[in-house]
Amino acid sequence: MRYQYLCKVRNAIDIFNTSRQSNEGLISIKQHVELLT
Repeated sequence: MRYQYLCKVRNAIDIFNTSRQSNEGLISIKQHVELLT
């Protein structure tokens, strides 16, 4: 029971980290576009 809970928490953290990384990637792309234009 407790093991399943830990797995759910870890999955949620992984999803949060990947979404945060993709957001940072989008921000850096926007900055590059602003520098080019």
